[in-house]
Amino acid sequence: MNQNPYSAQYDQVGFGRIEIFTKPGADTWHADLFTEINDSNFNSRNPFVTTQPPYHSLELWGDLNGPVTKHSSQFTELWRESSSDDSIVNAFVLDSSLNPASFTQVFPNSSANTDFSTRYDWELGKIQTLSLRYHLNLTDQTNAGVGQFALASQAYDSNNTEQVLQFSDSQTYGVKLLNETRFQYIRDRNRQTPQTFGPTIVVQGGFTGGGSNLGFNNDAQDHYELQNYVQTSHGKHTIDFGARFRALRDSNDSSANFNGQYTFASLTAYQITEQGIQAGWPPAQIAAAGGGPSLFSQTTGKSALAVSVLDTGLYAEDNYKLKPNLTVSYGLRFESQTQIPDHADFAPRFAASWAINRSKNKPPLAVLRAGYGLFYQRFPSGNVLQAERQNGVTEQDQVINDPTFYPATCSTNPAACSSASTLAPAIFRISPNLRTPYIQMSSAGADKPIGKIGNISANYQLYRGDHLFLTRNINAPLPGTYNPDDPTSGVRPLGTNQNIYEYQSEGDSVRHRLVVSVNLHTKSIGLYSNYMFAKSQADTFGIGSFPSNSYDLHQDWGRSSNDFRNRVFLGGSMRLWRGFSLDPFLIYQSSLPFNIVTGQDLNGDTEFNDRPAFATDLTRPSVVHTQWGVFDTQPIPGQTIIPINWGKGPDTFVLNMRLGKSFNFGPPLPQETPAPPPAGATTATAPAKAVAKKPIERKYNIGFIVAAQNVLNHVNLAPPVGVLGSPLFGQSTALASNFGTGSANRTINVGFNFRF
Repeated sequence: MNQNPYSAQYDQVGFGRIEIFTKPGADTWHADLFTEINDSNFNSRNPFVTTQPPYHSLELWGDLNGPVTKHSSQFTELWRESSSDDSIVNAFVLDSSLNPASFTQVFPNSSANTDFSTRYDWELGKIQTLSLRYHLNLTDQTNAGVGQFALASQAYDSNNTEQVLQFSDSQTYGVKLLNETRFQYIRDRNRQTPQTFGPTIVVQGGFTGGGSNLGFNNDAQDHYELQNYVQTSHGKHTIDFGARFRALRDSNDSSANFNGQYTFASLTAYQITEQGIQAGWPPAQIAAAGGGPSLFSQTTGKSALAVSVLDTGLYAEDNYKLKPNLTVSYGLRFESQTQIPDHADFAPRFAASWAINRSKNKPPLAVLRAGYGLFYQRFPSGNVLQAERQNGVTEQDQVINDPTFYPATCSTNPAACSSASTLAPAIFRISPNLRTPYIQMSSAGADKPIGKIGNISANYQLYRGDHLFLTRNINAPLPGTYNPDDPTSGVRPLGTNQNIYEYQSEGDSVRHRLVVSVNLHTKSIGLYSNYMFAKSQADTFGIGSFPSNSYDLHQDWGRSSNDFRNRVFLGGSMRLWRGFSLDPFLIYQSSLPFNIVTGQDLNGDTEFNDRPAFATDLTRPSVVHTQWGVFDTQPIPGQTIIPINWGKGPDTFVLNMRLGKSFNFGPPLPQETPAPPPAGATTATAPAKAVAKKPIERKYNIGFIVAAQNVLNHVNLAPPVGVLGSPLFGQSTALASNFGTGSANRTINVGFNFRF
């Protein structure tokens, strides 16, 4: 168990890493068989629909392991899950009379997942151990992509195949030198097929319909990784050093956005458009009445492309035992990656652990731990692919503000696009100043035993992210120069009428976490609990996020989308009478924030993430009254833009319960016999103590379980809709899925297991 989260051996932080080494050929044959089923008849209904078609899931899992020869062993595992489920659409559309109407639909989907792995270990003499592992994962899904605002026409089918081949060679030379070499090859083949074609229609806060914008997608990835680690001991020093090399080839053929996409700022704008078309109005009249799409985009060009990305990591670390109760670990890691301008990243690591002893042969009063480290994030190959594909040559992404040719597309009506007020093809590119993002993490904590029945620990952690990824339109109109009513307005800094989406590393984040854990255990009861207080702020939400103001990232500094304040986990394991066991598990999480936006592009950057301002003139028609404040959707000079993620979502409360019953049968297993007293030892004359009778362990075991998720049937809601122009603004349209399922409020699974 590696209890040092700052170990230089790893590129990412980790708490309680566990590596299991087995001796080939040891022990006897063992097997496990497990099955678990769920059926809609067991579950409560989804509160957003009145009726649901039947759905179910079936899970099967089994393994077989044991010695093959005296010096070799194998482990084989097979897991299979198949399910038919429901996706819940909860949107606002236009009815047959072209009036806004709520729309709810239960759309069936199905999936199947098969996972197979086998491992073979050889012990070659007393020094060398070889291990070979093969892993296969097959995933098929039908009718994915539907739910909430996404209508049934957005459905697509997908199938994914992943194969992993791993080889390791461990060589131990005495107790002072260990050398381990590892190789891994991962082969991913993924295919995605949309069920509906035609242009996509996105109505902000209403629905997403039309054809699927994802298009056909065939992706083939080949990952290669080679590692070599050495550990040696010299007195009080344990020195580790090693290297890792990774290579990835990503070959992708995608027709995403080849069908084109229309974006409407509101359901009202979409209604006026459809009514005007039905009445035979010309586009100018529809626009004058407040209708028409706000944006049209379509991609053309070559769909197939391949890229390669390489990265490497070197490290060295010294674990120095200053005293029997004081250990200091310090190390340095070096990383580099191709396809970006930053090629040399150094990551120092430091950690210390001090056990406060009372006296010899007694557990310490407490263990104090502290550490600091840098952890770099690699640039994703998918974004390298996008930058090379959508460079204006291989593919062209045409973007048109306020198009007048709806519902045609540039493919079906090229003349309409050529006569429209268009932008030059938008391009993606990697910033020449891009740096590798890193997280600075520091922590301090203490672990204290609670007698012989448990322990308590408290840890404070500070995460600071620097040079984090984001995407920015570096040629967006300068602030104050764009008029939403005139798509041709706006002064662009680079002089071209073009959107240039650049991957940058200008983001920052700060996260504070205080974690308190208590674990208690007796012969029949085990209790564990975890409380976390956290605060997280950032001005980016990942490489795919755009700032609301391309010229002021600080305007988006605020609560992160995962910024909960309090989270509680409380669980237990209780042995009851006659082989019964009860395992409760309680989860509470305080509210997550959600972003409140206008649903319009107010600054001409082609992103619909602009936020309203706090209203100062309540007589303006653009003022909206909400439970989170009074906002102006058409901000004017002097008004303050509301902070990002200003809305407050619902809390989450879940109580899970698992009841089990096990039976042992068959021949009894050999009992451990106490070691004989040493030669010449005298016989104790103290009175004998009563020895508790141990239950007889037998070769075979059968168990039955009933597991209920959200047993109290508490309704846990997803974050509300944040588009001010939506009829559903401020309402949750789905169940929360972070600690449960989106199909039902309460689910009950029934399972069976057999092992020997």
